[in-house]
Amino acid sequence: MKNQIKNTENIPFFSVLIPVFNGAQFIETCVNYILAQSFEDFELIICDDASTDNTFEILEQLAQKDSRIRILRHEKNQRAQITRNDLIRVAKGQYCIFCDADDYVLPAFFEIAAENLKKKHYDIIQYSFELDSDCASRERKMGMFKNQEFFGPDILKKYLTRTPYSFAPYAKTYAREMLLKALPHDKVLFSIDDIELTMRAAFYAQSYKSESRIVYHYRYGAGNCGALNWSIDKIKAYITSSFAILNDTKRFFAENKVSDLYSSRFQHIIEDLCHSLLYNGVVSQKDVPETICFILQTFGQHEQDLFLLNKHTPLSLALKFNLKFLRIFLSRIFKKITGKKI
Repeated sequence: MKNQIKNTENIPFFSVLIPVFNGAQFIETCVNYILAQSFEDFELIICDDASTDNTFEILEQLAQKDSRIRILRHEKNQRAQITRNDLIRVAKGQYCIFCDADDYVLPAFFEIAAENLKKKHYDIIQYSFELDSDCASRERKMGMFKNQEFFGPDILKKYLTRTPYSFAPYAKTYAREMLLKALPHDKVLFSIDDIELTMRAAFYAQSYKSESRIVYHYRYGAGNCGALNWSIDKIKAYITSSFAILNDTKRFFAENKVSDLYSSRFQHIIEDLCHSLLYNGVVSQKDVPETICFILQTFGQHEQDLFLLNKHTPLSLALKFNLKFLRIFLSRIFKKITGKKI
């Protein structure tokens, strides 16, 4: 990784962190929205993850125009989790703000965030965000949060019950020192690469606030999320990454003596993500059987049970792909009710 521009000795209030790969179409717009912020005490660090388009050339031109911009560059593509970790490691600000390269922030975001943080320290502040898409109204409401605050261990609980915590790192401010504790291990992941970081941050955070004000615009469908008809190789990579995160998180929970209830809840989250592949247009109809088989092969027996009993899985699929499990499950229910074996 090359650091193209040296940082000053001054400690900025915010470090704005952008991982980017082949983002030539959006990156300049994203950066210009950040540079237009009414609150100016920040550094902007962008890591180009070995783009094959002209993203890096655009970044070099932008850096020449504003001394607050630093550029990092991977010689080899490392994917988003490692890229995000590298950005956190070199950040110098008191607080970090993540931005996806294809999104944009509203002009008052940093000023609103600074006002909050100068009144009271919060390890995490979650702001509301708008989904720029034609998606259903239910999905557009996903980025709306009430004005609340929490202190102590409740933050992890709220994360795992999805209220009011978002799984994505954007539209938040994070205390940098807390983020450094929360860093997941460097690993190449092909999907949901941010959920492990945000989960760990919720574990380490001791103070949390959610804000109803909208400060961020997420371009739904511009990146992986919202894209349709993935290749079967990409689908398998997504599933493999999901279970790498699940297994690492189980170990993390065990090492830190986190409640088994939370561990089970996190497992359900991963299972729901795998289910969503089948019903949101990502998997084409012809690839559904192979996708289900791969999920079942990747799951252990307990996870297979939960997957097949998920309310979104048609009974016909359960019958088609795991008759043996269905027979075992029904025999267990019969024994529980009657005390006898079938």
